[in-house]
Amino acid sequence: MVGLILLASSGTTSAGILSGGVPDTNFPGLKVWYDAATIGVGDGNPVSAWSNSAPTANTATNGVSGRDPSWVASGVNGLPAVQFDGVDDQLIMGVNLFSGHNSTLTYFALIQSADTAAHIIGFGSSSAGYLTSYGAGLIINGTPAVKANSANNGVFLTAPGEHSNTVAITAIASNNSSKIYLNGLIHDADEQDLVTPFNYSRATIGASDGSASGDARDPFDGSVSEILVYGALTASEIDEVNGYLTNKYALASEPLLASGKPNPDFSKLRVWYDAGSIGVGTGNPVTTWSNSAATPNTATVGTGGREPTWTDTAINNLPAVIFDGVDDQLIMAMDIFEVDHETLSYFAVFQSTDTTAHIIGSGSSSSGFRTSHGAGLLIDSSAAAVKSISGSGIFLSALTTDYTNGVLLTAIARDYASNIGTGGVVEANDVVNVLDPALYTRATLGAADGSAGGAAIDPFDGSLSEILIYRYLTATEIA
Repeated sequence: MVGLILLASSGTTSAGILSGGVPDTNFPGLKVWYDAATIGVGDGNPVSAWSNSAPTANTATNGVSGRDPSWVASGVNGLPAVQFDGVDDQLIMGVNLFSGHNSTLTYFALIQSADTAAHIIGFGSSSAGYLTSYGAGLIINGTPAVKANSANNGVFLTAPGEHSNTVAITAIASNNSSKIYLNGLIHDADEQDLVTPFNYSRATIGASDGSASGDARDPFDGSVSEILVYGALTASEIDEVNGYLTNKYALASEPLLASGKPNPDFSKLRVWYDAGSIGVGTGNPVTTWSNSAATPNTATVGTGGREPTWTDTAINNLPAVIFDGVDDQLIMAMDIFEVDHETLSYFAVFQSTDTTAHIIGSGSSSSGFRTSHGAGLLIDSSAAAVKSISGSGIFLSALTTDYTNGVLLTAIARDYASNIGTGGVVEANDVVNVLDPALYTRATLGAADGSAGGAAIDPFDGSLSEILIYRYLTATEIA
């Protein structure tokens, strides 16, 4: 994973964060600047000390013999990096910046790693099992994350997505306004939780040891090229530092659209089912609906005779997949709907007169649970709805109920900020409930069968022309 990790929060500082295109060491908010290019101990040699290029004294040093990371002359974009072994390599910061409750810190870190569970910088427990629940700073928990919490209370926010290649990651941790980004694109947000870090005494790079007991917990396997830590920054200052690192390490931009159509390589795109990509001939069965997004998630028929059919002329004379409302069903290769607290943004173009149906997502293999369990899009009481629920959670219906001539449905399932609408107009909001999907094993189109029991519950009677599902999108991206 190569990542630019940025943790920022609201506040103001003076102008002049860069000087000559690089960070200005006289900028008053700069607390830490670790740049691997300043070390130069020789390729492959141990790094026993990493000096702080900021005016404040905060050299990171090796505390235990044999735990030195090594210096790499040519890392990301051919520039130097500090390589941590994922076993016990660790550098101890001279000053702990992370212990103040409700404090504002802005982090930038350029890393390369395929690790799935690791401490990058900050403080965390000296005992195993507390990577996500205690401490403050930047970590990897399957995907990059930022935390400022204690006993799971406080900020913990991840950036779901591919992280084994070059990617810019941005995270903002602040009271009631945390965010995390990949390639400058927001992937999730937290508008409820406060910064409440457990106050450990030791801050480290590469492996945690908050209690200063000599441990190396959740060691990081990968390289760190650069880390900057500031106090509060403005949005424009954040953009400037982000631009500096993006240019320096040749991090690629990532457009939402390409040639006026969805970019299939856009990292936040989970699913893109386009009936125009099938072309089996009008009236013929659809046994496979390929995902046009970069991630593999083909939808296939699981039981013979349950295939929907294809037509080349539906809404606006464009192709569609027609489901019979009896038992037609396509099974998605991957269930993307069962991740707690992961925002999903839905776009669906369909035509139907159905009043009760499962469109896409996960749902029960038994009747009677359409509105109370599962996640995805459905029709209930003639109204399109979005859900992420297990008895409690999100269930939100559109106001428009006539889909006879086709409709564009847009829905956002997100903690405290869900909405749904048709024709590009938001019709209902939910600012109270959080995502709580029932943990089924199977996601489908056309009829539910979450328990993979071979059922076809709440079958959809109508045509689907196109479905796109993204992670968190900004209002601009949605438009």
